[in-house]
Amino acid sequence: MEKVEKKYVMIGKKRKCKPFKMAYKIFGCGSNKVLFVMGFMLEGKFWSGIPAKYMDEPDKYTICVFDQCGTGDSDYSYFSNLKHLAMDIIELLNHLKWEKTNIVAVSIGAAVSWELARIEPDLIKSLNILSIPSIGFGLNTYRQFLMLPIYSRLHNIESCEMYSRLIISDSFFNSPSKFKDGLNKEYVMPLAKSVHNSRFDYKYMSRFSHWISAAFHKVKPINLEPFERKFPIVMFFGTDDPLAPELKRNEYIYQIIKPNLVYICNGGGHCLQTEDNETFNQLSMKFIDYSNDYKPDSIETNKINQFYNVQFLEYNVGYRIPSSNNPFPLKNSIIFKKNFHVNPTLIFGVIPSWPTILDLI
Repeated sequence: MEKVEKKYVMIGKKRKCKPFKMAYKIFGCGSNKVLFVMGFMLEGKFWSGIPAKYMDEPDKYTICVFDQCGTGDSDYSYFSNLKHLAMDIIELLNHLKWEKTNIVAVSIGAAVSWELARIEPDLIKSLNILSIPSIGFGLNTYRQFLMLPIYSRLHNIESCEMYSRLIISDSFFNSPSKFKDGLNKEYVMPLAKSVHNSRFDYKYMSRFSHWISAAFHKVKPINLEPFERKFPIVMFFGTDDPLAPELKRNEYIYQIIKPNLVYICNGGGHCLQTEDNETFNQLSMKFIDYSNDYKPDSIETNKINQFYNVQFLEYNVGYRIPSSNNPFPLKNSIIFKKNFHVNPTLIFGVIPSWPTILDLI
């Protein structure tokens, strides 16, 4: 992907907060506008090579990657919550004059994007929610981050390695790389160290603000039924993700968000986009294509409770490692396969064919 200079926009001029300078980059010049929203206290560059795939077709996509308030090259301004961060994105989209945007978001970035969908649904063309954590349940969600120093001492492992094992599945961590000689952990560790240490470069109040906003945010519903919503939603979850919700919390979040399509990634961790970026990009780009022809009015109102289309993907096949090898508690791997109930009626087609509803009934 070509090198692009960062641009800046002043955010918060018309709000009751101190205006701050937000950094962002734009790639491509296509009609499909795609905004990438990074996770907890991370700057946009940590999307790494994910947006690069879209630039294989620069005339089809326009990509925006940005640094949230207080991260990367964006200034710290105020003690925020996820709603404030969502409003920052709205100002960025208005500055870019993007009327309909495909949003790809990971972890806490997914929670911020869901808040954006609640505030300004008309700005969204499609919503791709990746590894949304069990927000809405207080500090229990982030006990893993809080326990990093203790786990590191108990297991005599550096904090950055413990961090990598929190966001990457053991199976991927210890499997051979598809792109270079050696194991994935040999290439993941330097990136994980960079990601882990980057947080300590931020101002104390910025870090504290992000912690509090993440820990106490609650997932709130959009006051629209799925057939009334003008944009489709896809969700990705890894079964070996320590930060992903437990079963009851997944069901709780599904009932609120009501996605059109759910991918359960067997053996996948928190950073699914890293563990298999080729599959993630392929499915995400097809979902964007699908959103171009999305017609919610075609859904039969009596089928509302049969809205989910669930697909199972296999990650790190042949290199699965028992969850007990990871010091973090993993509660999803077995529970998902035995207890996750989904109505068998498919409302939307199965990627990649996307047949019409008439083909499925």
